[in-house]
Amino acid sequence: MTIVFLLVIRRKKRHYATQSSKLGIRSGSSWRLSATKRREKKVPMKNSDYAWKKGFTLIELLVVIAIISILASLLLPSLARSKEKAQGTQCLSNLHQLTIGWLTYNGDSKGRVMPNGDETSQPTSPTDPSVLPGGTNVQWCPGREDFVEGCGPEGLDWIKVGLMYPYVNSTAIYKCPADHSTIAEGIPHVRSMSMNNWIGSIQPWQSSWNLRNFYKDSDLVVPGPANTYLFVDENPYSINDGWMLEDPALGKWIDCPATYHTQRSGFTFTDGHGQAKHWRDQAILDASKQANWGAVWSVAPVQNPPTDLNWLTSRATALVSQTSFNGPP
Repeated sequence: MTIVFLLVIRRKKRHYATQSSKLGIRSGSSWRLSATKRREKKVPMKNSDYAWKKGFTLIELLVVIAIISILASLLLPSLARSKEKAQGTQCLSNLHQLTIGWLTYNGDSKGRVMPNGDETSQPTSPTDPSVLPGGTNVQWCPGREDFVEGCGPEGLDWIKVGLMYPYVNSTAIYKCPADHSTIAEGIPHVRSMSMNNWIGSIQPWQSSWNLRNFYKDSDLVVPGPANTYLFVDENPYSINDGWMLEDPALGKWIDCPATYHTQRSGFTFTDGHGQAKHWRDQAILDASKQANWGAVWSVAPVQNPPTDLNWLTSRATALVSQTSFNGPP
């Protein structure tokens, strides 16, 4: 009887052990350890863990700001130069479109070039009969950028009555994209471009007796079409009429080319090509000198010898006795 009882007890122990193993329960100390592992533990977080939950420390933020500032100081000048380059490209494109209009007009007019008016050849208003086709003051672009009436919305009316406008059908191309200038009243300029005063001048300049004026495309023999500039991006301090004046006999700057594009301005020539001229004469680069440009009618070059001034005047006109182009490259 005792033997049977022991066998029954042993079988029950085996059955219990089998069921416990299926349920993941162990006997004795093993079972107690398993239960302890299953029990949720709450372990305090370390200080670094709290710092991570809160965000950056002040020192870390200052380091990040310093790195961003260094990167910005490296990138911003490059971005500014890229912007200036893009504006210079657009400026030359605008000048090219005006040049194409000029060449087309010449073809339609049997070689006669567009008239070009100075301050004395300006009509009284955009509706003045003298500025209409056949009038005494008809010209490529009437109006003055140093008068309120020639700027802002009213200035666009002046552009539209000019001979050039029907050939280009856009007022935007008369202005350089880098030109954000205004006159004293805060009204924006509507035109940056001016035409060489020796081409198609209604009233010839006072020194014209021994210098060439060009009224037909066949007159462009000396300096030659490739060396006679047609349009230029003019400085906002000197711009007034659409007549860009330089006199080779004077030896001074009269009208001032612009320097928006990393000390360059755009030019187109009577053969249709264009270029960006890099200036070095401080007379046209110094902003303090530019600001006084409207109060004087001529400025002496600072550069010695005056290579920049000679470059421009030699491409504006030539002596009547001159037989070839002799300007600096």
